[in-house]
Amino acid sequence: MPEMDGFEVCRAVRRGSELPILFLTARDDEVDRVVLSRIIVEDKDLIEELHCQLADGTSFESLAQEFSITDDGIVNGMVGPVSRGSMPDALRAVIDEAQEGQVVGPITMDERWGLFRVEAVLPASLDNPALKQALTDELFEQWLAAQMEALPIQLEIAP
Repeated sequence: MPEMDGFEVCRAVRRGSELPILFLTARDDEVDRVVLSRIIVEDKDLIEELHCQLADGTSFESLAQEFSITDDGIVNGMVGPVSRGSMPDALRAVIDEAQEGQVVGPITMDERWGLFRVEAVLPASLDNPALKQALTDELFEQWLAAQMEALPIQLEIAP
C-alpha cells in the first residue's frame, strides 16, 4: 500500500477492531524453516576431501550415502524442513547467507564435521495450518493470562 506504511495500517485496524495484530518478523528464527541435506563425519580431513569431491562434480547424494554417519545418509542426506531457531548459531549464520542449492561448510559441531546443502527456504506463512494453530494458541494463552491477572482477588482470613 503506497499510501500507508505498516504502522498506519495497524492504527487503522485498531481503530475499528479489537483483533490482535501479530508481527512475524521478530519470530523469523522460530517460524521460518529451511530444507537441508547433510553429510556428517567425525574426521576433519575426510570432510575436507568430500568438499573437494563436491567441487569436482561428485554428487552430494552419493557422498551422503557412502560417508555420512547419521541415519539420514540412507536417504541421500536429506534432513527435511528444519526450524531456523533449532539450528546451532554457527550453522544458522552460514545457512542464512546461503542460496538454494548451495553447499556450506565444513562446519564443526559437537566433535563432528558437516557439509550442508540448502534445498529450499520455507518462509513463515499463515497458510501453514500448523503454524496458524500454534500462533492462535499462543495468542489465546496470552489473552487468558491477561484476563486472569485482571481478576479481582479477595482473600478472607478466618479468625
